[in-house]
This record gives sequence, structure tokens and C-alpha cells, in this order.
Amino acid sequence: MPRKFYLIAASIMIVKMMSRGWITVFRMIKVNRGFHYPEAEQRACPSQSDPRKLLPNEYVGRSRQMHSNDVENILLFLAADLLYVFTQTAAPF
Repeated sequence: MPRKFYLIAASIMIVKMMSRGWITVFRMIKVNRGFHYPEAEQRACPSQSDPRKLLPNEYVGRSRQMHSNDVENILLFLAADLLYVFTQTAAPF
């Protein structure tokens, strides 16, 4: 039973973590700002090169912070819960 719940929770978290990166890209293209590297800015808008596009943007930065938080915490959650599920300990409740 815990394995089924783990698989459901893990699947949801992996999809969330993977989609967060694409949401960040969408936000960068939407506001046309917040690119980290000149190469990324040139690929998104090859005809308009502007150094201001590389400046930090709060809208994009917030999404980038959420993605970093997901990467740090979700991977640890998956590892810790995987150990819990495979040791087959009794549920505390």
C-alpha cells in the first residue's frame, strides 16, 4: 500500500518539477527579459539584440527560484521516501 502512494506522489512531484523549467522559459519569452546567457537571448529573439534583456527580471527570477527549490527539496523527498518504502517499516499511525 505505501508503494502505491509513493508512486503517485513521486509521479506528481516529478511532473511538477519538470514543468517548472518550461514555465520559466515561457516567462522569459513572455516578458522578453531575464535571460541568463547571451546565447539564450539570441535564440529567443535573433533579430533584436539588447543587453538589457540579460538583466534580472523579478517575474522570471521568482519562477527560477521556485524551480531551484523544487530541485533541492523534491529529490531529497523522493530519496528519503524511497528508503522508507523499501525498508517496509510499520506506519506510525
